[in-house]
Amino acid sequence: MDFLQSLFFKIFYMSITASYIILAILLIRIMIRRAPKKFSYLLWSVVGFRLVCPVSFSSIFSIFNLNLQLRKTMGNNGETINYISNQMDMMEVPKTITGAASQNEVINSDLLTVPTVNVNPIEMLIYGATLVWIAGIAILLIYSTISYIKLKKRISTAVILKENIYECDNIPTPFVLGVIRPKIYIPFHLCENEISYILMHEQYHIKRMDHIIKPFSFLILSIYWFNPLVWISYYCMNKDMEMSCDEKVLNDIGISVKGDYSQSLLSFAVNRRFPDSNPLAFGEINVKERIKNILDFKKPRLWVSLIIGSVCMLVVVACAANPYEPDKSARTVVSNENPDYINQLYAYRNPYIGNVSANGKILNILGVSERLGNFTIEMETSEKPYILRLNFQEEVTDIDTFDIEMSGYATLLLALIDNADEIQWSYPYTRDESMTRYTVYWNQQNLQVMGIDDIKSYGKSADKIRELMEFIDKELSTISYENKILQQDKYELENLRNLYQLDQKYASYPKVAARVISKETNNWYNTFLIDKGTEDGLAVDMNVLAGNGLVGIITEAGKNYSRVRSIIDDSSNVSGMFLKTSDTCIVTGSLKLIDSGLIQVSHISKDADVKDGYEIVTSNISDKYLQGILIGYISDITVDANNMTKSGYLTPAVNFNRLDTVLIITELKENTEELKEMMK
Repeated sequence: MDFLQSLFFKIFYMSITASYIILAILLIRIMIRRAPKKFSYLLWSVVGFRLVCPVSFSSIFSIFNLNLQLRKTMGNNGETINYISNQMDMMEVPKTITGAASQNEVINSDLLTVPTVNVNPIEMLIYGATLVWIAGIAILLIYSTISYIKLKKRISTAVILKENIYECDNIPTPFVLGVIRPKIYIPFHLCENEISYILMHEQYHIKRMDHIIKPFSFLILSIYWFNPLVWISYYCMNKDMEMSCDEKVLNDIGISVKGDYSQSLLSFAVNRRFPDSNPLAFGEINVKERIKNILDFKKPRLWVSLIIGSVCMLVVVACAANPYEPDKSARTVVSNENPDYINQLYAYRNPYIGNVSANGKILNILGVSERLGNFTIEMETSEKPYILRLNFQEEVTDIDTFDIEMSGYATLLLALIDNADEIQWSYPYTRDESMTRYTVYWNQQNLQVMGIDDIKSYGKSADKIRELMEFIDKELSTISYENKILQQDKYELENLRNLYQLDQKYASYPKVAARVISKETNNWYNTFLIDKGTEDGLAVDMNVLAGNGLVGIITEAGKNYSRVRSIIDDSSNVSGMFLKTSDTCIVTGSLKLIDSGLIQVSHISKDADVKDGYEIVTSNISDKYLQGILIGYISDITVDANNMTKSGYLTPAVNFNRLDTVLIITELKENTEELKEMMK
């Protein structure tokens, strides 16, 4: 479903971009309404391009250069124009860009005030919209298939007249049917003149590949059925297609046959019109407008056609191109063209890292997503250091340039958020042919290397912010990143030290270390992925450790990754045992309780002599968890309502708010038990 939701967002982006193009084509179509319809028909090709191709080239001649707001939403290298983040359902600060700055502010302020609920309303809305979109596609495709089958049944008695031309009694009008080997079907008893006009018209359809263009256009319409402008463009394209074929016939045999040709069309209009719902057939449609166009048709002069053709080609190029994006590397790290930029930043400075709305506005003003890509936000506010973390979604290829620019933003964030102690950012990148997620830490130690002793002093006035920005632009373009590397090494060394201590604690078990590469969108590591899999000897049901004890268990093992379900997940139940008394219990995960740092402990015997602070380890009766691994510490023990058992709360031995590396015991419970039996 994640893939379909991502695809829906991509289609939605392209639909909005194409809508601007459709409106432009409709306007230009009115302006050249007296020109031959082949030019109008040509213009619809750029709409098809925009609806099919997710990327394009950039040009200063792009029609989108007329709209500054659209220009600001461009990605690098002329890629897709994004209006809504495809990570909106996972973002702490969802953001949309409509093309109108006034609307952006209203919409984004509403998004930022969405109340906190267990189920993200944005995510549910996107999920529902995706299902409706898929259902709409299915309905249109099923309907067209049924129509095609019915039509094939009606022409099953057709007899060949010559070559690919067939006559049939059961059809009221001529049409072309087929994609690979198109055939022309005409009613019986047509006069010779009528047959001549009709065949020239239909054969030109085939020569111009309209029998392929029309079903392909209907397929596009089925995908973009939710956009009324796409329906309008499909209807207008069909009109221009038919009228341009009429004009081709008149151009070849002369305008003197206008009357006879119009009369033949009128004779078909008297009959029941052939339904145009089938995308694989061409019927005689829009007869009234076609007759009017035929009667008004005049052969254009060559120079007029050349001018109109040149204008249409320029329009196609302008509509196909994405807006020109200046080289970002030529700009300073945190510069902005908005003259009120500094004052806006100062206006949204705030004392609390947990102020999602203010932080979101700061990030929006800084233009982080426009410069560096979409991201999600995490905040660690339960204890110091207070951390704001940006998790970027797109792979980074030039990590040095990326980190230089992000360091500037991080420095400003530390100045503008009073109680922010550290800014972190993470991003995926490929190292040794393997995709990993790299995390950078930016705090006062880094700033001291830059020569900033009191970062908070820069947030006290707009002039100080301007001074800081000038300093950043000067320093970060030349600063050595040895400090960042040392800082990263410090964290990695700390992780390795903790893993070593944990390894010694459970020395009897063989283990493999792994990095956490992704997790769920909430603040907790209830389920997450690690960068080791079956190639490293991992398997489902292997126990995972970190910190001082048990993290959880592997639930899925791929070739080079594994999915872990931790003990705090709602679906987790672990058979536990009090280390001091050997009394058993059940430890149950709860994402609601873990917000207070606890999970549930139940099924403790009423007679068990257990006290707050006792250690709980994995029990020998567990079918998946190895015996003796520390789970956590009991507290708040109470007698249950049944007066037979006790319950309490457990403080996990692992910090599930921050996991970077883990150890996996590479022995399964069943194998360990068999080995013990053999040794007896």
